[in-house]
Amino acid sequence: MYVRRKNVKGFSYAYLVESRWDKEKKQSYQVVIKYLGRLENLKLDNLTSEELAVVSKYMNTKLKVNENMDSHIRKYQQVMNKYHNKMIKQKLVEQRKIEKVQEKVLSDLKMDKQQFSDRFGWKNTISNSIKMDITA
Repeated sequence: MYVRRKNVKGFSYAYLVESRWDKEKKQSYQVVIKYLGRLENLKLDNLTSEELAVVSKYMNTKLKVNENMDSHIRKYQQVMNKYHNKMIKQKLVEQRKIEKVQEKVLSDLKMDKQQFSDRFGWKNTISNSIKMDITA
């Protein structure tokens, strides 16, 4: 005996199934012994001890697979968070370098950013793009 899971319209249903051998056709076939209900709301009240052993074995293997998947997902999220943080830091360093150059140019011209912007139409577009990346 084993538990078969069927997905129908996004819901998982569990069946207790037994494999049998057809001597004439020389093939195995499966017989549904019991419908167990939705996998999320699995009720074990009306099961015999043998059926309960099969279901518990199935659920234990299912949980092991999910734990492995969860660890892979957590690892992926950690890597992506580190990568995202690294990219933000790089953009901030680039922005700071550009701002230092701008400050040096403005100090040589003896102007502030507003005066320069009014006179030449210069806007600090790089800092705006970094702000957009950080909020996204």
